[in-house]
Amino acid sequence: MKLAHSEIVIDASAENVWNVLTDLAGYSSWNPLITKAKGPLQVGKKIQMRIQPPGLLGRDFAVEILEIVPLKKIRWLGKTMLKGLLDGDHYFIIEPLNDHQSRLLHYEHFSGLFVLFLGGLLATRMKRGFDEMNLALKKHVEKALVS
Repeated sequence: MKLAHSEIVIDASAENVWNVLTDLAGYSSWNPLITKAKGPLQVGKKIQMRIQPPGLLGRDFAVEILEIVPLKKIRWLGKTMLKGLLDGDHYFIIEPLNDHQSRLLHYEHFSGLFVLFLGGLLATRMKRGFDEMNLALKKHVEKALVS
């Protein structure tokens, strides 16, 4: 198993961060990693998304929502082709630091046969993509608050 992890402090409430993360239709306007996303954010449902990690080819995925905790957590499972070849257990956790500041924790656990061959490269590229996405999220949320 390989892990990609990133986190960032955002000068906005957990609610403001949550509202942007859950607005899938808006991803195309600010998100450099998940460039398209659509579908219902409901446990057991699937979301269609386009993921464009830095230095890798963009791919379309259908991910299954595993967990939603309003204002705190979104978790999904993505699979390539068949379960067990390359699975990504992806999650966002929002921690309120105070009324006007939050920390976003962004993780993905990769597992499956392909991790033996691609795990290091995949985790490195995805971490860079998470860092870029988190910074874009921070800028987008903070800019909306001053507009």
